[in-house]
Parts: sequence; C-alpha cells; structure tokens
Amino acid sequence: MADLLPSVSPPHAAKGPAKIVLGLRTIAMNVLGRIAYGHDKPFALSQPSTKPSADISYVDAISLVTDKLIYAAFLPASFLCLPFMPQVSQRLGTALKRLPGLTQHMLNEERQNNASKSPHSTQTTESPNNSRGTIMEELVRLSDQEKTRTDASTPDSLDKVTKKFLTEEEIAGNLFIFTAAGFDTTANTMSYAVALLAVYPEWQAWIQTEIDTVLGGPDMSPIDYASAFPKLVRCLAVMLETLRLYPPVTLLMRSITTSQNLAFGDTSFQIAAPSTIYVNTAALHTSRSTWGSDALSFNPARWLQPDTTEPTLITPAQGTFMPWSVGPRVCPGQKMSQSAGVDAAD
Repeated sequence: MADLLPSVSPPHAAKGPAKIVLGLRTIAMNVLGRIAYGHDKPFALSQPSTKPSADISYVDAISLVTDKLIYAAFLPASFLCLPFMPQVSQRLGTALKRLPGLTQHMLNEERQNNASKSPHSTQTTESPNNSRGTIMEELVRLSDQEKTRTDASTPDSLDKVTKKFLTEEEIAGNLFIFTAAGFDTTANTMSYAVALLAVYPEWQAWIQTEIDTVLGGPDMSPIDYASAFPKLVRCLAVMLETLRLYPPVTLLMRSITTSQNLAFGDTSFQIAAPSTIYVNTAALHTSRSTWGSDALSFNPARWLQPDTTEPTLITPAQGTFMPWSVGPRVCPGQKMSQSAGVDAAD
C-alpha cells in the first residue's frame, strides 16, 4: 500500500493505520487548498506548530478549524485561548481570532492578482499564478464585476439588498463551507478505499497497470491534469465502488410543501404535504435488483462497460447511485472529490 501514498516522513506519534489516515487527510486538504485558494503545499506529514503565538497562514488556519470543527463551532475563541487550556486549544482560538484578518489579506491579494491580468495593466502576466482558476478567484472576480455594474446603475437610495454581488463575508463563508464540507467526506472516502485495497490486493495491481500506462515511470515527463484525468478510468472506478459501499451520507432528506404523486410503472401513490422523505442511500447502493447478486462485494470492474476497446465508465440508472445527492442540490464538490480520489490512487 505504500506505493499509493506519497513518500513522506510521518510524525513519530502516527503509527500503522493512523499514519495512512493522516496521509490521506493531508492529500484531501492539499487538493482543497489548491482548488479553493490556489495554495500549493508539499505533501508532507510534518505536524504544524501548536504554539499559540506562532505565525499561521490562512490555509493552515482553515485546516485547523476544519479539523477541530466541533470545538470551533461551540467554544468561543476567547475561552479556547485561556492560559489553562491545552496548547492545541489555544492555537485553535488564535486561528479563529486571526481568520478575519487573514481572509481579508488573502482577498486583497487576489484582487491585486486579478488587476495584474487586466488588459490595462502594465504588469507582466506570464507567471503561472496569474491563471490559477481557483474558486476564490472566480468568486472575487464575478462579485467585483457585479459590484461595479450595480454601483454604476443602482441609485444610492436603494437598499443594498437589491444588489446581487457577494459581500466579503459571503465570499469568505462560501470558501469556508466548501472546505469544511469537503474535507472530512473526501478524506474518509479515501481511507475506506485504501482499506478495501488492502483487503483485496488484487485490485491494487488492476489500477497500478493503468497508472503505469497513463503516467509512465519516474523518468517520464509530467502529464497535465486535463490529459491524465480522463484516462484514469480504473482509478475512478475504485472510488465509485468505494462510495457505493460506503457513501459519505447514508440518509438524504427532502421536504415537500405541496402534495405530490409518485409513479412507479403501473403503480402510483400520493405523498401528502407537508412531509419529509428520507432516502436510504446505503440500501439503494447495495440493492441486488440493481447491482446484482454480488452487490455487497467490492468489485470496481462493475463500473466499466464490457467489451469496449477503451475502458469506459457505465452510467447507473437514475436514482440508484447518489453519494453526492441528486438534482438541483447536488454536491458542488463532486468533481473536486473525484480528483482528490484519483490523486490518492496515484
């Protein structure tokens, strides 16, 4: 299994399975940090400083708050920073206090980066950082564009509620939600995948063959994401099969305010409003009528269409596979989690 993880020097405190989980959580946070904030961080398991007074970056602060989300949500920063609290608690409280300033500084830097790409700018735009394509970059750019447009066309007498741009707090909130919601679910899914590959080692060779074919040996020139990702079909099949057996959310909830008729073939029935419907995703994902007699077995090959020259993923019937939910409220981090899962397999 060591081949599936980056070469690292883990902390002495992490041993065995804990070392693997720590590595996968590092991968998940690094992918999130790159996609959301354009922050490139080495894949190392070195523990961050727990000294309350030590400097901390925005991404490290977000990572700490996300990792200790329960404490951050229910305990005030002033309480966490009290002298008798453990160092890690004081560090968490310090991160919470510094986050507003760190967030504003990061957004200001993003605006400066966007300004350097303006056609009217005299600064060079050849740096790779000028085209990062991050979520933060898009939120800031679109919000500032709309703010400029509405400021020019909306009378000052109108309430700001009529304006459609995101405030600084809303941008920061969206970034935090994206990180917090995606971190644990992605890391946990990768942990299940590694455990399954350890139990069924024959599938390690199955995806290793694909990795070697697509990425080649260590002397091969790096291949860009856009070219590599579509070819790593077996790696994605492993992640989909993991999500089928161990979905991040086992129950999906939907509420209706008006009565609705549901039809199943020749049968129909009415659900009276108001009602809340719970969808058992674990049952759907292991139904023998959909997935066959081996529905409870780990078999990534079930995701590939048979008798095709190139490996091609199947598309499950609607309503039979929903680890990211379905419909207009589908998880916005779906593609990010798929990318992180394939990165872990690599």
